[in-house]
Amino acid sequence: MMAAVLLTAANPAIAQHAGHQPEKAKASGLPPQCLAEQAEPQPRCASVITPAFAPNGPLWLAWVQNERVYAAVSHDKGESFSKPVQVTREALPIDDNGENRPKIAFGQSGHVYVTFTVRGKRRFTGDVLFSRSLDGGRTFSKPRSVSDEQTVSSMRFEDMGVGADGKIYIAWLDKRDRFAAETTNKAYTGAALYYTFSDDGGETFAQNRPIQHSTCECCRTDMAMDEGLPSIIWRNIYGQNTRDHGFVHFTGPESFSPPTRVSKDEWAIDACPHHGPALAVDGRGGYHATWYTEGQVREGIFYAHSGDKGKTFSTPRPLGMPENVPEHPHVVAAGDTVVLAWKEFDGQASNAMVMTSRDRGQTWTAPLQAASTSGNSDHPLLVSNGEWVFLSWQTAIDGWRLFPVAQQ
Repeated sequence: MMAAVLLTAANPAIAQHAGHQPEKAKASGLPPQCLAEQAEPQPRCASVITPAFAPNGPLWLAWVQNERVYAAVSHDKGESFSKPVQVTREALPIDDNGENRPKIAFGQSGHVYVTFTVRGKRRFTGDVLFSRSLDGGRTFSKPRSVSDEQTVSSMRFEDMGVGADGKIYIAWLDKRDRFAAETTNKAYTGAALYYTFSDDGGETFAQNRPIQHSTCECCRTDMAMDEGLPSIIWRNIYGQNTRDHGFVHFTGPESFSPPTRVSKDEWAIDACPHHGPALAVDGRGGYHATWYTEGQVREGIFYAHSGDKGKTFSTPRPLGMPENVPEHPHVVAAGDTVVLAWKEFDGQASNAMVMTSRDRGQTWTAPLQAASTSGNSDHPLLVSNGEWVFLSWQTAIDGWRLFPVAQQ
């Protein structure tokens, strides 16, 4: 269902008046056919969707419906999809929101990997589960935790990447050290950034290891691969409660650079922003970061790039129109092309905005509106197939749509 993108004037939402739906449908924002417990699995019935192009070309979607994770593949850039495959066999209390959604990645020989978070019994806790398909996505293994604890403390807000050598890397926000500190009445702020990896296609995972302590506990992390190794960005806690962003670049499966600070926005807040950053790596090893802040130094959404593996980042560049409350930015890089996307609200509609750089973030086009909706909507996401960058957007009125926004 790929649509031609409109990059000048507003793209009117397709008319589907909520007043013609049952009350339950209006409250959920989903069509009535999606509300039955045994509703047919389809992307239209998801509130958030994760897209990813496989290395051999197909587009995959992952989503949650009726407390189960599903995946489907398209060989025509989203015009049609295969019958959805059930990743999880039983209903689970899956975290399913813009900040914490299922992830999908690809290994060698057509392997497909999926991670997601299930909520724990204790508030604000969870467990990161992993499932794999060794037959091109026709069937998936029973999901299992990637934790090495006998009893999982809390793992949430995971991300995943696969190196050229097939190693699978997973990073997440972990509270085991915080809970351990509580038992001895020691102070521990926030959570910690942990990671693990698998060098056998997900059959086993290495020991869980901390990267950084005292991280914000409720914002998404983002991972980008550079020469087969991950780099990670997350919202960190500096000092007593300043929630700016940290960055780390791996130098090997079990080694990484000292974490650095992306910018000094000085956002002091004893609360959860629920507004994580995004990261991309271009074709020449440049890093591109985007984030949201309400700091003393700057407020809004911003972009910065690094040419020294994240040791330093450029002066943050503001994005969007402040009066339209820009939020939830995303970034993709391929070759020398970098594309940014975010969402704004103009008082009547939410608009997905994009801007493009052809010189690795040095200069940019003017912001252009790619899509608009008057109803509820997910965060806009960007995805690349090596030829085009696409905007993926799920809205309550129009469902999921894919827009080509920049040729690489």
